[in-house]
Formats: sequence, structure tokens, C-alpha cells
Amino acid sequence: MQQQSQLKDAHSFPKGSNSVLLTRVLTDFSLQVAGWVIVCGFGVFFACIALILVWIDVKFAGHTYNSEQFNTAGRSVKAGLIGVDIVSHFTWASILLACVSLTYLNGVSNSMW
Repeated sequence: MQQQSQLKDAHSFPKGSNSVLLTRVLTDFSLQVAGWVIVCGFGVFFACIALILVWIDVKFAGHTYNSEQFNTAGRSVKAGLIGVDIVSHFTWASILLACVSLTYLNGVSNSMW
């Protein structure tokens, strides 16, 4: 929106000032591009590290990774941890529901009360 207003005001600048506007627009654009490059670059970098580590694990340790391994953690999770997980999921759902309903009733300032 700000760039559109700057472009609309370009006709009100004296001759020769268009380079200032162009420099400002390009600087804003390059900052936005730099942000996207940083975010996407870190994402790709860490994804590649994870892929390399899994490849090394499969190649040299002989582990297999499939959907059953992922969903059941290789069947190495004991009953106590499963019980804690179930209780935490039910607790999280009930707290979230209560928080949303109280916020609906009392407004955003609900967290103060």
C-alpha cells in the first residue's frame, strides 16, 4: 500500500527526483527479498541436514523408517508415557475450549481476569 502511494506521488516530484523514489522502492523490495531468502534458506538448510542425518542412519546403522515406525515410535514407548500423552491432549483441548469461550464472553481482556 505504501509503495502504491509513493508511486502515485511520483508525478509530484520535480524532475530528477524519480531516482530517489526508485532507490527507495528498490531498497524496500530488496529488504523484503532478503527476509524471504533468510527464512526459506534456513528452512532448506535444516531440511537438508535432517535428510543427510536420516540417510546416514539408514546407510550405516541399517535402520528402516516407514509410516509404522513414525506413528508408533518403533513400539518402544511404554504405557506410562502413552498415558501422560493422552492426558495432556485432553487437558490441552479442554483448556483451549475454556479459554476461547471465556474470551468470547468477556472479550480480549479476559486474560486480565
